[in-house]
Amino acid sequence: MGWTHYWHRDIEIPDEKFKAALKDCRIILSGLDIELGDAEGKNSPVLTDDEIIFNSVTIGCEPFIFRRIQHPRPGRDRVFGYCKTEHMPYDLAVQCCLIILKHHLDDAVQISSDGKNDDWIKARELCEENLHFGLNFVLSCG
Repeated sequence: MGWTHYWHRDIEIPDEKFKAALKDCRIILSGLDIELGDAEGKNSPVLTDDEIIFNSVTIGCEPFIFRRIQHPRPGRDRVFGYCKTEHMPYDLAVQCCLIILKHHLDDAVQISSDGKNDDWIKARELCEENLHFGLNFVLSCG
């Protein structure tokens, strides 16, 4: 069985909100003792004004990809995304970024997971220690 995190989100995230989330993702990712690369686990994570993309350099599963503007499947007005991490070490980075995105985007994104809220304790604590928010994060489902 996989270990996956899911999100439903608006098609377009306001520029200022995405940039605020991006800034906090940079802070968290730079402080983690996890080697991260781009979608293929090479080079560096992609952290631009339009997208957040990373995967583990050592052992990764699927890349975490969250773009400021992302088009939904035909006939839908929201975007569905997910990242299967299989509990690999970069799972913590994915959880932290999802907490950050929820904090900054509020109702523009809903987060769920194969895990329960107790499985997110370390990520919530890291966000709280480094960014002064995160302890109140609760999954939309789970």
